[in-house]
Amino acid sequence: MERVFFSKKDIILIVSVLAIGFLLLFIRQCGSGPADNNARIYAEITHNGTAYTVYLDEDKTFSLPSAPHVVFEINNGRIAFTESDCPDRICIRTGFISLPGQMAACLPNRLVMVILGEDGNADGIDMFTR
Repeated sequence: MERVFFSKKDIILIVSVLAIGFLLLFIRQCGSGPADNNARIYAEITHNGTAYTVYLDEDKTFSLPSAPHVVFEINNGRIAFTESDCPDRICIRTGFISLPGQMAACLPNRLVMVILGEDGNADGIDMFTR
């Protein structure tokens, strides 16, 4: 009598379990995205305790009224410090940021910029301290 390692029933069972597993993984991956693809991303820029909200859906260059010597640029849904009178210019070297939770700061000018989602929360961040 010849011993068969896998019978037809075993192979069908293994293939079925793998197919169900991949299907569940696919459904989970598709369902884990943002609930609203039209949610707007914005930057909250804080200067001396005053918060300014800037949406990232329109390309522009601007300064805050309270800090006219610091220039920001919005380009393709990203924002960056482009000019500043601070001595080390680390804020400018940070470059463009665009993902909720990312932040940049110009400490000599007391400016902090945080990217947030429309719900006011940075994705994946449980707590933000100042």
